[in-house]
Amino acid sequence: MRCYFRHGIYSTQKSGRIGSVLNLLSWRVVRNMGCQRLQPNPQRYYWIEVLHLYLGVELGERSQRSGYWLRWWDAQGHLLLWGTERLALAQQKVDQERQRADRLAEQLRALGIEPVV
Repeated sequence: MRCYFRHGIYSTQKSGRIGSVLNLLSWRVVRNMGCQRLQPNPQRYYWIEVLHLYLGVELGERSQRSGYWLRWWDAQGHLLLWGTERLALAQQKVDQERQRADRLAEQLRALGIEPVV
């Protein structure tokens, strides 16, 4: 039997005691059987078979706005980063490498060797 991902619906429900309760309603269409509700894993992510990805909600910040965001995770549970997150991570690595190069240059200068840049 083949299943197809139809759509995911994100809804926010208000509850007096708990505050905002987030509910991710994900469904799959099963051929000749209608729709079935998907059950989340322990992290409350929903496996989307045709995409081989999990879909879930994460509290975070994007474009200077804090809130709950729909996010994707791979089959191993690793968060798939937004482009801005990948860029920030790459910039962080560049900065770390620059600091490492500066430290090594200082060590060479301490030994009387002028590094070639």
